Amino acid sequence: MVKGAASGNLRMLNSMRTFQKESAGSSEFFRSSEPSERTEEERYTDDGLFIMPEDYKRFRINLDFNETYTRQLLQNFHAMATPGEDYGLETLSPAALNSDVYWPQGEKAYNAQAFAFDTELHIPLVINTSQDQPIRFRIFDVQNFDDNQPIFVHDLETNIYVNLREQNFEINLPQGNYSDRFEIVFQDQSLSTEAFNDEDFLVLQNNNTSQLTILNPNQLEVQSVTFFDVSGKIIFNEIGLEIKDSYHFSTKNLSEGVYIAKVAFANQSSMSKKVVVSQNN
Repeated sequence: MVKGAASGNLRMLNSMRTFQKESAGSSEFFRSSEPSERTEEERYTDDGLFIMPEDYKRFRINLDFNETYTRQLLQNFHAMATPGEDYGLETLSPAALNSDVYWPQGEKAYNAQAFAFDTELHIPLVINTSQDQPIRFRIFDVQNFDDNQPIFVHDLETNIYVNLREQNFEINLPQGNYSDRFEIVFQDQSLSTEAFNDEDFLVLQNNNTSQLTILNPNQLEVQSVTFFDVSGKIIFNEIGLEIKDSYHFSTKNLSEGVYIAKVAFANQSSMSKKVVVSQNN
């Protein structure tokens, strides 16, 4: 195949050809009596997906729209891949559906893309929804990743990280274009509190009293306290809080599980903390 970067003529000469006679055992066209290194069945997974060489990594993400249809995205990784277009490793997205998702690259939409793998990567994806609807993220065909390497979908609005290798991520999205809300990352930075020491601010779940407790000994100006479950559903959002040295919120009627407490401050900074709610009898 030939791909031209500009218009012009392509000239092919017979002198460019080479000829090499095949020996009896090196034919590319006839089945050899010797067994191959890997049988045809061993080249594919049980789902019929090609097994990648060891120097490649990849995974696929299925996004289910309102239990109606699914768009599948492929993410490839190879040491030679670049942040730009990589022929052979990337494919443009087909004609967009009313509600759809794609990997953005400049002005183009991709169904498959490639990078050189790095745990510092932030890989954005764009979701368009034509109506209010539930969206589900599912991952599969994970190849040549370490078993302990998480693959997160990060909701930048709620600062929720969900490891898709452990569970699906479901969220209800209003109609709209979400071009800067979701990304795929490989590190959970939701617990990063570089701007705050424990002496400055502390968020903890007290399961003995079924309360979320926030200690604010320096009486920082808190703008809001928002509590989410891992699907992104807002449990409560408290605003207009007085400046106090502590805050307490009941978690008595919540189901057991992991939640995210996000505290926003008047200086536009914020912090998030994972807490585990359990109901002690």
